[in-house]
Amino acid sequence: MLNFKKKVWIVKQKEKGNLTDREIADSQNVSRVTVNNLWNSYKQNGLEILREKPLGRKVDEVSATIKQAILEKRKHGFGIRKIEGLLALDGINISHNKIHRILREEKLVKPEPKKL
Repeated sequence: MLNFKKKVWIVKQKEKGNLTDREIADSQNVSRVTVNNLWNSYKQNGLEILREKPLGRKVDEVSATIKQAILEKRKHGFGIRKIEGLLALDGINISHNKIHRILREEKLVKPEPKKL
């Protein structure tokens, strides 16, 4: 896996022109095609295109009023699925996974290891 530092090194070696594409690729344990793809991306978009992108999906933010409603229902001792149902009765559709994430952030649920 190439990190940002290695990608910059590859681009600098290509700019210097002292090493062949094969020598650059062998030194970083990548293919010659990868070196050329990095070089072409750098020429078109600059150095910022070589930075790593964050992995995973973006987290959908929940409004403060919905978050407060979830926390209020949890104080009354309701579980995640029950909270989901009660919010649905109030016209608020939110998945139990988002409810669980909010409660986990507030440390209101007990972390359980994977069950065998």
